[in-house]
Amino acid sequence: MKRLYVRYSRYLYFIIVCFVERIQGLDFTMRDQRLLKETNNKLHGYAITPKKHLDEIFSCLSLEETDKFIDIGCGKGYVLWYASKYSFSEIMGIDIDERLIRIAHKNMERLKLHNVRLLCEDATKFSSYATYGVYYLANPFGAEITRQVIDCIIQTMDGRKIVIIYYNPTYADYIESTKKFALKHRLHCKTKDYFTNIYENV
Repeated sequence: MKRLYVRYSRYLYFIIVCFVERIQGLDFTMRDQRLLKETNNKLHGYAITPKKHLDEIFSCLSLEETDKFIDIGCGKGYVLWYASKYSFSEIMGIDIDERLIRIAHKNMERLKLHNVRLLCEDATKFSSYATYGVYYLANPFGAEITRQVIDCIIQTMDGRKIVIIYYNPTYADYIESTKKFALKHRLHCKTKDYFTNIYENV
């Protein structure tokens, strides 16, 4: 009975939040799983990372004003909105889905966030990973693409400090197998019962 109550309470909260967002001209919370079905699990679509969990994640980071942030598979841009509250020198979101990028653009315009850049791009072909030091991934890809993206990031390290934030870290075993990163924090998201791993290069 308690589980049913919690489940329906979450549904009700979800409906209310989506309704309020629409009134404000925003679209963050509604999930989008088209790519999950269309690509046979190679791309995972979009789902929001809860704000309370983002609060916990960002409280673990030692940020400097020169740090640059990128959300790989940014979807509708909710994490970018959250990141804009911090003093990153640059905030970037990339996603291969043109529709989601259009929604993200509308959200940023509505919120008047001019310090957030968005790019419709294949994450395995993105050529500017070396520009950024803080990488956010909300389990956006299947195993093979995740490996390719992590390899791209590794190729740009060149002695500089980087942080990888991996929400719902389904393929964390690959990151750890590279021996390039140390797990600094493992956080539990109670809302969705997921974990987040935060890595720094060694």
